[in-house]
Amino acid sequence: MSENNSIKEVEKITGVTRRNMRFYEKEGLLAPKRNDENGYRVYDENDIWRIKVIKMLRMLDMPLEEIKSILEEEQLLGEAVVRQQAELERKAKELHAAISFCEKLKGAELETLDVEECLMDIERTGPEGFFMEWVKDYKRVVAANQDMDFTFVPDRSE
Repeated sequence: MSENNSIKEVEKITGVTRRNMRFYEKEGLLAPKRNDENGYRVYDENDIWRIKVIKMLRMLDMPLEEIKSILEEEQLLGEAVVRQQAELERKAKELHAAISFCEKLKGAELETLDVEECLMDIERTGPEGFFMEWVKDYKRVVAANQDMDFTFVPDRSE
């Protein structure tokens, strides 16, 4: 392998798209050198290794911020993986609850569905359950809209 691989070559080697590599660069996870003549990115062995590490950890659904802190040696890989495993186990429980609820709904007809009873069943799963994601979505929408609210009252003291 060459020390001056193009983004196209690295895409073939790693299976990571050019778009993703550019995004990782923008997020500070990669810093490939540039060709002095044309300004194109050139990737060396270390860049390719970093891309493969990023790919592996993203396949575990690890957030980019965590991956960046691992690559920058701000935290140990093992510590981050333990946290990610716990997060994946939490998500697995949420998915199991959702799958169980789907089983209950399989034979139901929309016209005769007791939606109130279904909602109570969902709420009984608790605030940590899969079904509370909509509450988090609502809170994010409210927060985003709050930032967008703008009122103007002219000063009429003249």
